[in-house]
Amino acid sequence: MSHEPKNVKAEELFLYKLQTTFGTAETTLNSTHYIDALPESSIENDAQIHEIDRADGTFGQPAAVFGDMPVNCSLSFYLRTNGAGDPGYWSDPIQCARFKETDDANVFTYTPTNLRSEFKDGTCWYYTGNRDTSQSLLEKGSNLMFNWEIEIPTGGVPKLNLSDGKGVHGGAHANATQPTCTDVGTSASAVIGATMSIGGESYKVITASVMGNQDVVSTMDQSATYGHGYTLPTAAKIKWSATVYLVNVSDATPLADLIAGTLTAWSIQWGVAPYKFTLSSPNDKCQITSVKKSEQDGVQVFELEGLFVDNDFTIDVDTST
Repeated sequence: MSHEPKNVKAEELFLYKLQTTFGTAETTLNSTHYIDALPESSIENDAQIHEIDRADGTFGQPAAVFGDMPVNCSLSFYLRTNGAGDPGYWSDPIQCARFKETDDANVFTYTPTNLRSEFKDGTCWYYTGNRDTSQSLLEKGSNLMFNWEIEIPTGGVPKLNLSDGKGVHGGAHANATQPTCTDVGTSASAVIGATMSIGGESYKVITASVMGNQDVVSTMDQSATYGHGYTLPTAAKIKWSATVYLVNVSDATPLADLIAGTLTAWSIQWGVAPYKFTLSSPNDKCQITSVKKSEQDGVQVFELEGLFVDNDFTIDVDTST
């Protein structure tokens, strides 16, 4: 039997499918469920092993006991579309971070939802990096829900990070053959020619980010094979941060807005349809909570932080032609 190394990270593969019934794993995934996950993505068992102690066991060690086994999963994507009428590979997984998708003439909108009836979870299959027949190891997770963050670097490529994903593990590894998949995504666009507005003022932004701050819990189920059932979000406070070039008060007044507790508009937009992204607080509920002076490469900047009251935040993706 050969134990030579056979798998390389550059050939690993992720598939992802929204579950038709909440809390019920999908059992058939194929090349149509390919996602262009970035190399930092991962899925791993979180097996709970209980070591056994006893009063007379100072110099002895009984066998440990296998307990429950949830799964941990993180998925990262470049924010890019797949062209006209297709918002991109990230658009299914983000719905498992408490976002509801709507489609209006190929303009896709993602809005956080509090309705349990609108929650979605997903099944992820991961193949280790070997494309030969039956030479990849397959690992599965289901009932997945996530925390999230969007990174927006000027001059760089924006990213969606789905982190702290929780769900049900699919059991021991199995030998499998990777499906043949084709990436139909468009080239990712750098954040240039972008506009960002806070309180009606257009700042020169170096970096910005939006964080879900969402707690996700895999609930226990004593009747389940590995002791876990539904996954549920339990808290969410959407916040934002931005590093912008310092301006004088004739141009913008972030500290005055902080002192007054002013609620303002917030938006950032880049790209051109069918590759156009707009992130915003549609009901003007952005609040600045921190204004600090700093420097970047010797140039003075503001480090701004804030929150969206009532989690008032929306992602719009215009894929119209």
